[in-house]
Amino acid sequence: MEGPQFRQELSQQLKLCPQLMQNIALLQMNVQDLREFLERAVEENPMLEQQEPSGDAFRELSARNEWMRTSSDAPPEPGAEDRELTSRESFLREQLERRKLPPKLLSLCTYLIERLDEDGFLPPEELEHLHHLGLPAPMLEEALAAVQALEPAGIAARSLSECLLIQLRRSGQETPLLTELVSHHLEPLARQQYSPLAHLLHCSKAEVENAAAQIAQLDPHPGRWDAPASEPVQYIQPDAYVLDENGALSVVLNDFYLPHLTLSSQYEEMMHSADAETASYLRRACKQAQELLSGLSRRGKTLHRCLEAVVSTQAPFFLLPDGVLSPMTRRTLAESLGLNPSTITRALKGKYLQCRRGIYPLSAFFSQPVGGSSPQEIRTRMVQLLQQEPMLNDRLLRERLAQEGYQLAQRTVSKYRRRLALPAASKRPKK
Repeated sequence: MEGPQFRQELSQQLKLCPQLMQNIALLQMNVQDLREFLERAVEENPMLEQQEPSGDAFRELSARNEWMRTSSDAPPEPGAEDRELTSRESFLREQLERRKLPPKLLSLCTYLIERLDEDGFLPPEELEHLHHLGLPAPMLEEALAAVQALEPAGIAARSLSECLLIQLRRSGQETPLLTELVSHHLEPLARQQYSPLAHLLHCSKAEVENAAAQIAQLDPHPGRWDAPASEPVQYIQPDAYVLDENGALSVVLNDFYLPHLTLSSQYEEMMHSADAETASYLRRACKQAQELLSGLSRRGKTLHRCLEAVVSTQAPFFLLPDGVLSPMTRRTLAESLGLNPSTITRALKGKYLQCRRGIYPLSAFFSQPVGGSSPQEIRTRMVQLLQQEPMLNDRLLRERLAQEGYQLAQRTVSKYRRRLALPAASKRPKK
């Protein structure tokens, strides 16, 4: 009796494998891939009926959250070209990584990107602080030039004039008149004082007006963009939205534009009245359809549960304009949810989340904890402390950080200082 029983159990396990594999595949899909998969499933399985989404739910939600809106009031179809990408920082970092910069220069460039304001400008005092901390001027200039060479043109400029000049040079439109107007006469130009400017610059009023029209085509806010128009990219549709309603955070999965699938009542009736061969085919199709619907439900619950945990851990980032990320790993998230780490990886890999601050890959919310805080938070605080006390050595810097709750080894402090290209205390200029 033991032999047949063993074969029966093995057979049951093998029958579960296709459904299990499908559930895993569904969990790994982002919202764009899932839509394409479901559309193919409807074409291949007669037991599935598709109801096209109306988009009303998305429009209702975006009406209460202005940052969710796009120019068309709805996400483009999968594969559509748009200027949306992830976050500004992510896009700029990706460009830096492709340039294969030396590690120290890359770290310094990354730090400068983190200090850009909402318009994409770099406050001049940031470079001054770093110079006072002993960073060589040539290195600062090299880092600034590397960041200013990124797309979009004008990013990391220290003034509006510099921003516009960078754009003119990049586009090959720079002329002596345009350079003079942008460098020294933006205010009268904005007031349309064309005749006085023409007299001052010894040119005709028409020339000033033409130059003003060219300048008006430039972007004075390069940081308020997501991707360069000259390089169209695939639109990245967020897989979920994080809403902040009076300080209460919630996660909404972006299933607004997924087809709504149901079992076909017509073919269900036919399954009971058709000939044996057709009925057998429809029963198999019905089982596959039911397994797909079950897998979709499981995927939604797992993804929503994971995202709620991520948002809960990173709440300050979503609630505060300058909130930083807390340390979090996939393993700690898996332990808190009672899931396998591989499930967390499958659920979150290749997916994006949109909040008031922008669109972010979910991988951006994970880091290896260092002394109980994220590397971004520690790096920022180290620079702030050194701005206040430029002559702190690594031992004293570690003590200051420890007083604020950042528990790090001194060698870790030294490593982070070197990654920021900051010299040792003995090599910093004394005030």
